[in-house]
Amino acid sequence: MHITLRIIGLILFPLVVLYTGIVFLRNKLYDLGWLRPCHVNAPVISVGNIQLGGSGKTPLVEYLARKISGMGLPVAVLTRGYRRKVREPLIVEKRGLTAGSPENIGDEPFLLQQNLPNIILGVGKDRCHSARNILSRYPQITFLLDDGFQHRRMPRNLDIALIDVSRWSSLPLLFPLTYFRDTPSSLKRANLILLTRTRLNPEKTRRLKDRLKKTLPVPVVEAEVVPQSLVLLNGGGELPPGALRGKRIAAFCGLGHPEQFFRTIREIGGKICWRKSFPDHYHYRAGDVDLIKKRAREEGADLITVSYTL
Repeated sequence: MHITLRIIGLILFPLVVLYTGIVFLRNKLYDLGWLRPCHVNAPVISVGNIQLGGSGKTPLVEYLARKISGMGLPVAVLTRGYRRKVREPLIVEKRGLTAGSPENIGDEPFLLQQNLPNIILGVGKDRCHSARNILSRYPQITFLLDDGFQHRRMPRNLDIALIDVSRWSSLPLLFPLTYFRDTPSSLKRANLILLTRTRLNPEKTRRLKDRLKKTLPVPVVEAEVVPQSLVLLNGGGELPPGALRGKRIAAFCGLGHPEQFFRTIREIGGKICWRKSFPDHYHYRAGDVDLIKKRAREEGADLITVSYTL
C-alpha cells in the first residue's frame, strides 16, 4: 500500500476502528436475522470481494453469463452501475439502445452488454427492485449479482468471493490502513473463494491458501485473468495478444489496479514507452484523448493500448 495512505490511516486510526466495527455489526445483524434479505423467486449467483480495486469480478461475471447462456438459460446481471450519470433504475434488454450507453448504465455494465448481446441488465442501487422488474417479464431467469458480496439484502444461492492476493493484509482493519472494504471474517459467508493475482507472489499465495483452507470449510482455488485478444477500437476486429510483442506501446487505463494492466502488457511482449493511470471508472474528456495522442507521437509509439477492466 502507498505510504501516503498508510499515514492517513494512522492519523484516522480511531475512525478506521469505528468504521470496521460498524461493518462488522451490520454483518452480525444479518447473521442473527435482525436484518432480513428480500425475497427473489429465482436462482442468484453473487460475485464479489472484500477488497477495494479490481480483482477480476467483471471477467468472472462475463464468464459465468456465457456458461449459463450456453446452457440455453436466460441470464440477467444485476449491477449498481458505478459512476453512471443517471440515477433512475434501468432495465436494458438489447445491445445498442441509447439507454445502454456508458453514461446511463456505467462502463462495466456497458462492456458486459457489448460482449454479451443476449444479456439482460438490471442497473440500479436497489438490486431487489431490479430483480422483481425483470422477473415480471422473464420468470425463468437466472441472476448474476455483480459486486454483490456486501449487498446482503439480495439473497443468493451461491456466494463467490474473489481475493486479490497482492492486496491481502494480515491486519483486520479496513481502508485506508488496508485495502479491505469488508472484514476478512466475512469470508465465512462465501461458498467458493477464488484467489487472483497469484502469479505475482506464489509464496504469499501458498501461505494464504493454506490459511484459508484451514479456517474455512469451502473450496479455495486459484484463478488468473489471461488476455485472449486485442480489440481494435477503430472499427472492430481482433488481434492475438502476441501482436504487441516487440512494439512500443503508449498505455493508459482507468482501473482500480492499474499496475496489473501495465504488467500484462510487458508479459505479452509489449514495450511501454509511455503510460498514464487515470482514476478508476474515469470519464475521458476530449482533452485527455488529445494528450494521449500527443504523448504517443512524441514517444514514437507503435500502438496505443487501453484496458476497460481487469
